[in-house]
Amino acid sequence: MNNGSSTADVFIPLGILLGDTTGHGTVTAFDFGQTRAQSGQPVRAGNFRNDVNTSGSINASDIGSVKAQAGTSLP
Repeated sequence: MNNGSSTADVFIPLGILLGDTTGHGTVTAFDFGQTRAQSGQPVRAGNFRNDVNTSGSINASDIGSVKAQAGTSLP
């Protein structure tokens, strides 16, 4: 941060949870189901979270990644 006369570090917390396609902070069956339902669809603004491996397409690899993270959550 710089206010013109002094500078200081600013702490900005950021939490990223692989597989949390619904954005609720926990990977659940809802995330798995949502990703499975979008499989084969092109990535768009409304479903980009389901492209977990950021390959540009929603497929079995994304579904597997979400399933592998089931039960994890942000602290």
